[in-house]
Amino acid sequence: MEMARKRYELHRIEAGTGKENVGSQVVLERNNFRLVGVYEQYVLQDGCWGDGLLYEKILDRK
Repeated sequence: MEMARKRYELHRIEAGTGKENVGSQVVLERNNFRLVGVYEQYVLQDGCWGDGLLYEKILDRK
């Protein structure tokens, strides 16, 4: 996060994961990412459309 803010001067980072991928959700939440919303029928896997979750982290938030 520090490199994203200082070296690349980013203001925010977004991350996405599948609804079923609880492990990734836990990692994002432990790193202070906030759930923003759901992408419905976002990714095609094995012939079926699955939803995705969108997370964000504002890097210069106090």
